[in-house]
Formats: sequence, structure tokens, C-alpha cells
Amino acid sequence: MILQFEVENNCSINEKQRLAFIADSKTEHEDSLINYEKYKILPTIGIYGKNASGKTNILKSFKHIRDMIRTSHDFNPAGPIPFYTPFKFTTEKNKPSNFEIIFICNEKRFAYGFSHNSNEILEEYLYIFNSSKPSKIFERKREEENDVYSFGSKYEGMEYLIERTHKNKLFLSVSSQWAAKIEEINDIFNYFENSILYYQKNCNEPSNEWRKKTTQLLIENKEARIFLKKLIKHFNLEMIDIKASNQTLNFENLPQDIQKLIEKLEGLNKGERETKEQTEIKAPKVSFVYNIDNIEYFLEFVEESNGIQKIYDIFSLLFESLTSKKVLIIDEIEMGLHPILAKELVRLFQDTKINIFGSQLLFTTHDINILDLSLLRRDQIWFVSKSIEQKYSTNLYSLGDINGVRITDNISRNYLLGKYSNTPEVQAWRDDL
Repeated sequence: MILQFEVENNCSINEKQRLAFIADSKTEHEDSLINYEKYKILPTIGIYGKNASGKTNILKSFKHIRDMIRTSHDFNPAGPIPFYTPFKFTTEKNKPSNFEIIFICNEKRFAYGFSHNSNEILEEYLYIFNSSKPSKIFERKREEENDVYSFGSKYEGMEYLIERTHKNKLFLSVSSQWAAKIEEINDIFNYFENSILYYQKNCNEPSNEWRKKTTQLLIENKEARIFLKKLIKHFNLEMIDIKASNQTLNFENLPQDIQKLIEKLEGLNKGERETKEQTEIKAPKVSFVYNIDNIEYFLEFVEESNGIQKIYDIFSLLFESLTSKKVLIIDEIEMGLHPILAKELVRLFQDTKINIFGSQLLFTTHDINILDLSLLRRDQIWFVSKSIEQKYSTNLYSLGDINGVRITDNISRNYLLGKYSNTPEVQAWRDDL
């Protein structure tokens, strides 16, 4: 569960920006909040702003933390840090990018942060909160050409991992591969590996990957198939079911261009298929089932609408998030969906009778129908803005930070009027440019 995260000098973000899931003192929608010790935590945050204002870059910054933890142990020791994407509208070169996240993992609260430039980690730290004060697990700082480490008394046995950690790799990422006996390290790595789900087209995890996961889930998991039927009925999608199965195809019967593609992927030449396993190709089949006058009709995946295809793509994400504790991040949640369905996706996470495990949803959107204070608290609605005075750097803040906003205000109208954030100012068309 995420409490807050901060980012500085990444993509369109120049100065430090902070996103907080800790609820403020207002008494709105308290029944939707997640309780942990003294904290009341938001289940959902939506980010608004005009095009190119940095909404997606906030999500990418969160993903950056996850990806660095998950993969930096595999970086080429002699290579650069591949995820370094600093703010571009500045004369400063190789300026450090800074990240910090405070989160709860296995009922323990942690603070983790790191700083890096294009080639090396400059700072890294991990603390655990056994009380109101943080206790050090480790700290790391780059001094001249060396990394200087220090450890909490309980974790001094991790010192042998220093020599395995190159200057461009996170110590947390490296130690997760070797420190099998250190519970906190393994728990944190598994948390970022398995509990943070990210959906954004054309961002290393394309929608067809989630589509494959949905198909496999429906083939293998009975509970997922039951959950899907509930979702279909809840969204009133008119179909009665979606069937997923594996079908067996004979390689020789496939079109020539498909045969050549498969041979290229498998490294087999024509005529080298000798066994039954080599001549039979297993491929998933997805059918959308409709019942009209007690007769069942089937549509193939490509025959369905983009909106239904998106629901199918994100189904595995929804199933995982609403049947276990996850953090789900979706860029442009409304894309391809009717406004009522997009709003209902958000409502699923707001409803503690459905979101029984306390998962969190972080999304970006342009859909003003979700700008609804009967659905969300003021501190769940965030905005990003840019201005030339700030060198077009992204500025992030919540509706709750804006003075004078009343719960009775028509916030969707006020948003379009530009009262909370910059909105597009369309100018007259000119042919004399």
C-alpha cells in the first residue's frame, strides 16, 4: 500500500513533486478509506490536466521506481542507467534524478529512496518504521569515486553484498538476489515485482501482454471465470460470457507467411518439423458469447468493439486488484470506454464491499464525469499544470490544496473554465503564418 511518493528531475518534472495517498482531515467519503494504524489512506487518486502537462510522467515516475528495483541488478556494469530521463528544458547536464516512496508491505511501513544520474547511483537508503521513528536498514552515498555504506545493527550482515553492487545498480535490487535470509529485503522486492500493476499502451508493457494474461487466467482459473461473469453483468455488457480456450492447429495448414514467421521465431527451417509436438501449434482462442432467442452466437476478438477489447485487456488487472491487495496504475482510464463505465471502474475501488482487500487505483484521465464529489473526496482529485514561467515543468497538486473549494461546487464545470488547472486555449485559425 502506498502512502506517498516524491520525484524530482524526471521527464517533464523539474522541481520536487509529491503525490500523497494519506487522507487529509476532511470528513468526506470516510467509509471508502483504508485504515492502517493512525493513517486513513485513499483507495483512489485521479490526475487531470491538459495534454502534454505531465499526467503520464507522474505515472512513469512511479513506474521508474518499480522498474529500477526489479531490473537494475541485471544492468551491464559498464553501461549507463537506461531509465535516466532528466528534465530537458535546462542548461544543467547530468543532473541527478531523485525518487522517494513511503509504503506499507506485509503490515510494515518503509521509506525508500535513491538518486542517480546517467551512469551511477549517487544515493540510496531504506528505513523501516518499527515505531514512530524510522530505523535504518541501509544507507549508501557516492563520495568522490567510492560508495560509502552504513547499516542498521540488525542488518550489518549485508555488508558482503557491497562488492556485488556496481555503481549503476541499486543495492536493494542486488541484495534481493542474494540476501535470502533477510525478510524485509525479500518482501520489498516481491512487493514491487508482483503487487504494482501498470497499464499503459506503448510503455514496455503493451496491452496485448495483459490480453495474454487475461486469456491464460480464464483458461486456468475457475474463480476468474466466475468473477468475469459478475463483471459482465455488473457493467451490463449485453453478452452472457467470454470463453477462452487453447486450440490445436496443424502447422502445415497455416498460411505461408504465418509459417515463415513461426519458423523464424523458433529457429526451425522448413522440413525440420518431425514430431507431433512440432507439427501441432497451440494457440489461444477467445469468443464473446451472446444469447438471442435462446440461441448462442459467438464473436471473435477482432470483431468486438474497442471498448470491450479494453475491458478484456484489463480484466486480469481488475481481477488481481479486487481479489488481493495490489496497486493498479492506469493511464487514460477512460480510453475506449463509455463515461459511465469509466466512472464505474473507479467506483469499484471506492466501494469497500467490493474492494475488500484495500487495493489502490492511480489513474490519469480527461473524463470530467469522474470529477464528481459524490464519488471522490477533494484530496483524491489531483491536477498537473505547466507554464512558461516554470520552464514548462510539471506542477502537481490536489483539489484539496486549493482554498475556497466547497463540496457543493460544480467542479467539472469549474475545471473546464480553468479555475483549478490550465485548460487548452484554442485560438482563431490563421493562414498567414
